[in-house]
Amino acid sequence: MVFSDDSAPANLLPGTVLKHYELIRKLGAGGMGMVFLARDIRLGRLVAIKFLLEHTGETAVRFLAEARATAQCKHENIVIIYDVDDLQGSPYMVLEYIEGRTLREEMTTRARETAAAVVELMLPVARALVSAHAMGIVHRDLKPENILLTHGGQVKVVDFGIAKKVAVDLMQTGPTALASQSTISGLTQDGSLAGTMPYMSPEQWLGEPLDARSDIWAVGIMLFELATGAHPLEPLDRRKLAGVSLLDRPMPSARDKLVAGNPLAEVIDRCLKKQKAERIGSAKELVALLEQLGAETKEPAPLADGESPFAGLSAFQESDAARFFGREDDIAAMIGKLRHQQLVVIAGVSGAGKSSFVRAGVIPAYKRVG
Repeated sequence: MVFSDDSAPANLLPGTVLKHYELIRKLGAGGMGMVFLARDIRLGRLVAIKFLLEHTGETAVRFLAEARATAQCKHENIVIIYDVDDLQGSPYMVLEYIEGRTLREEMTTRARETAAAVVELMLPVARALVSAHAMGIVHRDLKPENILLTHGGQVKVVDFGIAKKVAVDLMQTGPTALASQSTISGLTQDGSLAGTMPYMSPEQWLGEPLDARSDIWAVGIMLFELATGAHPLEPLDRRKLAGVSLLDRPMPSARDKLVAGNPLAEVIDRCLKKQKAERIGSAKELVALLEQLGAETKEPAPLADGESPFAGLSAFQESDAARFFGREDDIAAMIGKLRHQQLVVIAGVSGAGKSSFVRAGVIPAYKRVG
């Protein structure tokens, strides 16, 4: 089956050709539509195509706004968008296909993460926000399902982002009405309010204008979940979540859940200040705080005065971790692979540094992330 500009994709099946994209199989479906794995026939690459099938005119506008906003964000931690189109009122976008799993799936395999692992997972998300916020784009629906961990160890944020002016126009429904809705953790409103309840900021519940600090709130919720193993309002119910809108009632403190003096707890609590003016003010500030935390969680001691950072012709050992540098991206990729693979083979010519990479790079990093 081939669709042209004259027909809408009303019956999407494997083998369907849409423009120069051949559908292979369905990857998933949600309230607004479905996502297919497809093949770009011209370029010979796999892509993901997100279709909006059940929609009104308003949700179609939102979808296309998301696609166009995503296309403007060029960052290594933001999924690439290749194409946007609309066939007879059925809009879709063609995205970079990411092989891996969601942060939600990662969270279900571990009760909680070490501080170093939390920073490793969320620092790329904060960096993606810096890029998007610099363009005036607020994600507005950050959650573990929208963060992908690739098999190569990269972290990618998807579904960036319905433009701020669209989000503001749609914020009409109040927290009292939303508290009566029947679902919680997977809910993204398709009507007057967009967002997923457990990650919605106070200003989203109150229908107030959004800015970058709304995304900071969602990051704070995920930091809390990763560090403690639970949502700050666990066990979740609709009325408790709607209570986020009560500005005089502070969120539970991460300091009560983590070891006393844990600097990560302070960052989390600052992300979850209900008054926007008291919250961490920007993604750039959050990146600086997480980078500082990452540096503090590195255990190797600094080199002594006059000590050479090079090991000569000898292989680096685990005790040489402080002097092993220049392979940070490769180490991060390896740790990402080891999160979901029990065995990873490292091959290379003699003298390439395989042993040093494993002993002074991967093993210390793996211990730091628990």
